[in-house]
Amino acid sequence: MIKFLRSTRKHSHVVVIDDISRLARGIKRICSFVQISAQTGASLESPSIEFGEDSDSKLVENLLACVSQHARQKNAEQTLNRMTARVQQGFWVFQAVWGYKYARHSSGGKVLVHNEPLASVPS
Repeated sequence: MIKFLRSTRKHSHVVVIDDISRLARGIKRICSFVQISAQTGASLESPSIEFGEDSDSKLVENLLACVSQHARQKNAEQTLNRMTARVQQGFWVFQAVWGYKYARHSSGGKVLVHNEPLASVPS
């Protein structure tokens, strides 16, 4: 999107985002994108946040960006912790290997089972 905005500076564009968390993965990238869009003449619009140049608007943008980054990092931590716990319980948490597929287990999780005929090796 940045490449497009830079290559079409002659035209005014509006970038519509649903939520500031969808703009980028971290606060540095969000701030960078907001700055680049201003430099290219594009305006940012969102139903959930009002972008502006005043100090209060900038504060709200930065706070929401920080909260979004924290939520992504916390989600990654929780996913890693859950996967680690599942591995310690003997479950496979990665993509199913060739010849296997996931099936429901009585514990409520998924386990690997043979995926016939792919699991059979011709002799």
